[in-house]
Amino acid sequence: MATSKETSFNLSDEDVEMSALEWVDLQHKIDQLQGNQETFLQKAKRRTLENPIAPLGLIAACGFLAFGLRALNKGDSRTQQLMMRGRVTAQAIGIGSIMLGLMMASKE
Repeated sequence: MATSKETSFNLSDEDVEMSALEWVDLQHKIDQLQGNQETFLQKAKRRTLENPIAPLGLIAACGFLAFGLRALNKGDSRTQQLMMRGRVTAQAIGIGSIMLGLMMASKE
């Protein structure tokens, strides 16, 4: 049988801290070289303008869900079923628009 050799690394706290600080410094240098970076809101706005149907599908699905839960709480099963079907449709439209946007982006 072969025996395995175990190698242990004894890093002091100073070595670990130094490597972490070097990583932060490297990330800062990379960010400076890349130039201006988008914030989350800027990226969300750009993506919404590129594909406006996806966020509308999300908003519609949330609206259908809220009204469906309200109807469920009231005991109105007919309205609740209608709202849940609307939610599924809105989700399908949102996912479909995302997939269509990905297909169009891959062709470019």
